[in-house]
Amino acid sequence: MDDKKPIDVVVLNKEGLVRRSVDLSPAYLLGHSITRFARSGFPDETIYIEDALKEAECNVKRVPVSWPRNSYVRLGRIYYTPDYFYERYPGFAFLGNGGGVIPGDGFVLVSSIHIPPEIKGAKEKIKSELKKVMPVDIYLIPPFCDNTFMPHSDIDTTVGCITDARLVTVDKKHYERDKEYFQEVEAGTKYEVVPIDCGDELLGNNYLIVRELEKTVINNKASTRVNAELKNLGVTVIETSEPLQVMPFFGGVRCASHWMHNESLLEDIVLIHVGNLTDDLFE
Repeated sequence: MDDKKPIDVVVLNKEGLVRRSVDLSPAYLLGHSITRFARSGFPDETIYIEDALKEAECNVKRVPVSWPRNSYVRLGRIYYTPDYFYERYPGFAFLGNGGGVIPGDGFVLVSSIHIPPEIKGAKEKIKSELKKVMPVDIYLIPPFCDNTFMPHSDIDTTVGCITDARLVTVDKKHYERDKEYFQEVEAGTKYEVVPIDCGDELLGNNYLIVRELEKTVINNKASTRVNAELKNLGVTVIETSEPLQVMPFFGGVRCASHWMHNESLLEDIVLIHVGNLTDDLFE
């Protein structure tokens, strides 16, 4: 691809379908720790993620929210935002939340907890309804609540996907509880689904793919079990400069970051605020 040539992207937001032509100048959005961390005297651990992004020579764009991942789902050159669904398909607004949707190559893994009551029941009916909005193969995955402080409806707290390695990794506890769902993914996508014994490590599979580097992710330095297994599987792991110790009780590396073709697309995407930031953050 000629990086100098503008590319066409589509943003689905409150106004509808917005077509944009942008230069390919990738930006990694990175949030900030929420206020209650700072008030408790804990450091903003996102600086350790930023160190890893800079080690990978990524362009970092700081944004004034805690979890940029909640603000959109990107499939190829299409950006789905919660606002788009709120206006047109209220029951499907969760499809704009990147924590509940994990894209693969021609498929998505979707958290099943948000399925609207009116279409619950037959799995194929649910998939048929979802495909009207996202025309790719859809695999429903029940979320798994690990030892975090808050129950999670997201699936990226225990599941990760590395497209160029054709890998789906999952916390072993989650895999054992919902084995039939992951076997369906493995059979349908031809991706290898690898259960990893994460022990007491929180959000070990909540890693960020570095798109500009082959089979490379950024992950919490404290996720030693997952990092070791990923390396055994041929994946390069760039660890955060320091272990994330507090953040994983609420969200991880992937939750706190997101990728986009060009930061100018933020003009068309409303960033969702989850948790309050310190008042002086951008003074």
